[in-house]
Amino acid sequence: MKKNLITAAILAASFASIISCKKSEDKTTPTPTPASPYYFEFTLGGKYTKFANPEPQYSYMSGGVGGFQSASTSAVFPSIELSFLFNHSATDADVIGLAGKRLRFNDWYNTDAATAFLHYRNDANTDGLFHNEDTTFAYYVDVSKVTFLKVDTLFGTPLDIYEVAGTCRALMTDDENIEMLLEGGKFNMQISRVKN
Repeated sequence: MKKNLITAAILAASFASIISCKKSEDKTTPTPTPASPYYFEFTLGGKYTKFANPEPQYSYMSGGVGGFQSASTSAVFPSIELSFLFNHSATDADVIGLAGKRLRFNDWYNTDAATAFLHYRNDANTDGLFHNEDTTFAYYVDVSKVTFLKVDTLFGTPLDIYEVAGTCRALMTDDENIEMLLEGGKFNMQISRVKN
């Protein structure tokens, strides 16, 4: 009888230990956070950066389309803006038609049907770095995919929202004409177009 009580006590203690270990594991195992499908990664001046903020950051640009990607949902900077400029007010067909195109940086003259615009800011105290214009295609944005996602609003203005993916390479310049090469650029982000 005594032997059975000891065996029962050992089994009960073992069972309690298993339950407490299980509860302890449940408390320490974090719930996995799904990775953001949206990102912009690049090397700027030799330093690798990847922004993967899941929150959309739309660009309110009359006639063009664009968006931002930043380091986190709680901070505006550092950030990178990618926009597409047209020599007319952008239509849905214009935005969808970017897929499969290589665009150059030529925002001032905008003689092309569509050009690219790239702006990097490290903080709120500087203007940051802007792409250099390029009459060749040494610096470019290659758009591999454009997909319409939804209609949203910004400050009460209706916007068409698209997902855009691709690669880029740019020579960036600050307000003191210091140049830095942005290379290895890869992005999958949301951009917005003000509805006509």
